[in-house]
Amino acid sequence: MNPLFKDIPVEELKSYLTAIKAKNTIYQKDSFIFFEGDLPKALFVLKSGVVQIEKNDADGKRIIMNRFETPETVFGEVYAFLQSTPYDYSCRIIADAEILSIPANIFSASATLPAVQTKIVQNLLSILAHKAYFLNQKLLIFSSFTLRKKIAVYLLQQARGQPKITLKLNREAMAEYLAVPRPSLSRELMNMQKDKLLTISKDTVTVNIDRLEDLA
Repeated sequence: MNPLFKDIPVEELKSYLTAIKAKNTIYQKDSFIFFEGDLPKALFVLKSGVVQIEKNDADGKRIIMNRFETPETVFGEVYAFLQSTPYDYSCRIIADAEILSIPANIFSASATLPAVQTKIVQNLLSILAHKAYFLNQKLLIFSSFTLRKKIAVYLLQQARGQPKITLKLNREAMAEYLAVPRPSLSRELMNMQKDKLLTISKDTVTVNIDRLEDLA
């Protein structure tokens, strides 16, 4: 069950979504759900596919802020709640996706179904708390002074105490996520492998957790 709809009976939820005119939309790969500068009109639930939150600077360099591929992931909720604040990022479809759009005006208009509305807002607070934790984790990466430390912090976050990591991002996407040049990332990963901090095999990385924690 989607965390946004936790503890809400199925039939009540269906009636509520119909009443507020929520809709499911199919998006093709490389299309956009919204662009930087757009005003938010909805919050979104990923039903299938992969979406990416990204930002392009004046030089055309792309930075990946987040990538969502787990069904029922909620995104765009902060801007939907604020409503009058334009998006600072764009949302691009990485793999054909089905998206549920829930109108942002549910946060300002009186509720069609008060009990459901109240529960959704309560659930949203929990989602926002988890998102705040994620942003704090990313801040730890960006505040690292060296590339090696950035990589160490990122890999430790992915490892969650386990030495073997299956990377979800390819080398190019990882470089964009860490906001570093791809050649520099590849070079440093090779150097870290030579220093026996990690071992790379295709999309799997085995890390020396103790030594990475010393770096981080």
